[in-house]
Amino acid sequence: MTGIDTSFMVAFEIAEHPQCQEARNFAASNSDLGFALAPQVLSEFM
Repeated sequence: MTGIDTSFMVAFEIAEHPQCQEARNFAASNSDLGFALAPQVLSEFM
């Protein structure tokens, strides 16, 4: 399982972010392992 932080979520969601493609590639290649998200991270992201 991989923990996700706010920085990762922003990079994944914003196509113009310099690390967007890297974040999306990481998510795609590790999706079978599962992801963990703390409630605080979701609050920061929203």
